[in-house]
Amino acid sequence: MEETLTRIFGRGGEIGLCVKDSERKVSFQNDLSIELCGEQLSNICKKGCMDLYVSNELCPARGLGAQLFTNKRIKDQFVDIVVLNNGREIVTLLYPVAVKHERELAFFKDKGLSKREFEIVERVVRGATNSEIIKELAITKATLKTHLNNIYKKLPPESRIGFRRRATQ
Repeated sequence: MEETLTRIFGRGGEIGLCVKDSERKVSFQNDLSIELCGEQLSNICKKGCMDLYVSNELCPARGLGAQLFTNKRIKDQFVDIVVLNNGREIVTLLYPVAVKHERELAFFKDKGLSKREFEIVERVVRGATNSEIIKELAITKATLKTHLNNIYKKLPPESRIGFRRRATQ
């Protein structure tokens, strides 16, 4: 178990780990957390996950429990973020999603997509909104809708719902 935790959270770990007190003062960061957010030890953190974290000074209970943020950019990487608050500590887990994106894109490679459809899939997988895709690819909303409908038709039924939900954000 200790070996697994070291692999996940230790030096060069696969998941970033940052621990803060209830005032957001950082008491621990592993290497990946430092790489993404910079050295924050003993500082009040106002970066990365704390930009996204929802709390309320009038009602401290508002920030308790877990908050999840998917596909967010910190520094130059996309990460999934879990913030856990038990009222004493705020623990942040940062998972770089590059590997997940590559595996998702590999799934789409053999689905018979056109070059343009695959360009759209790449952007959806990486978290782009429809408005961003329209702007980046210089296409109209109607053209994007046509491409998305063609993509849905080429996907296995069990994959369509999840992709449709992501593509309409």
